[in-house]
Amino acid sequence: MVTSITRKLKTHSMVKFSELTIDTFRMLQCLEWEPSGSFYQSSGSKLSQNGATGTGRISYLQDIADPTLPANPWKAILYRPSLTHFIAVLATICEELPLDGILLVYLSASGAGSSGAGHNESGCLNFGSRGDKGSNCIYPSDFLPFTRRPLLLVIDNDNSNAFKVIAEASKGESVAMLLSPSRLPPIASDFSHTSNGSLFTMFLTAPLQAFCLLLGFSGTDIDLDLYNKAEMLLSSSLNNWGLALASSDTLDPVWGQVLGDPFIRRLLLRFIFCQTVLTLYAPVYNKNEFLPTCVPSLPKPVLSPSYSYQSVILHLASIFSATKYFIFSEDVSPETVSTNVD
Repeated sequence: MVTSITRKLKTHSMVKFSELTIDTFRMLQCLEWEPSGSFYQSSGSKLSQNGATGTGRISYLQDIADPTLPANPWKAILYRPSLTHFIAVLATICEELPLDGILLVYLSASGAGSSGAGHNESGCLNFGSRGDKGSNCIYPSDFLPFTRRPLLLVIDNDNSNAFKVIAEASKGESVAMLLSPSRLPPIASDFSHTSNGSLFTMFLTAPLQAFCLLLGFSGTDIDLDLYNKAEMLLSSSLNNWGLALASSDTLDPVWGQVLGDPFIRRLLLRFIFCQTVLTLYAPVYNKNEFLPTCVPSLPKPVLSPSYSYQSVILHLASIFSATKYFIFSEDVSPETVSTNVD
């Protein structure tokens, strides 16, 4: 999926798509403003007691968009594109990208199968169904012409680290990248890239669901009150992490350039959550191949003890009685965890 985002979000609200995978659908929703809960009614219309307009007829052409929200970013969704099609779409979007725009490219591909979307020894992603080479293969160098504009790559594939070379060969603008792990955590390995989609993409789009899935909890296993409590804690924590990150003196200018966009900021904070969870996850502790990476690297901002990365994960795990699945530092204990969401 290719998305163009402006820092002021003054873009066209348009979606083009052919087919959707569950991962692409989740990312699509993640890059949309959520409705405020009320439909817009023009000032000239009045509602009767039964909810109909004063004219007695429903206007099917009436704009029901919420006027309090900015326009959604422009998107192009591609399913198994050829290289020429993919490059053509990127070129078109870059040509129309505003001066203050950001190009976000999300690539999702399964690592299984020689004829499907996967990786090979050449360091490319194969999205086609007619072999591993040629017009179906996307190499890191294919992105170089588009590094003249601000670019964020989100790659969900077990060969995602091959794309790190783009950062060393960019053509003007530095590239920011969020890259999935090269291996899957043991408990979640049976779920990823199946009916539940990819765990990495789920962390970026529905982080608490991904956290529960990692621990082996399904929807029927989770108490709704506990889930809502955890949701409030995570939302509050991500907000605090974002404020601390934005004020960090060691934040790379590349991230500072894109952090002002609310959609990208949300993706980045959820990436930090994903990285922290997998770093502390006992079955893969101290195993870098199970960790997502970002380019350039992010600093560790100064946080209060109650909102430190480890404290938040400890509190979330405690809510679900799952602390045994994580390894925490000795200086992190339940007493240091904030309880203001109780």
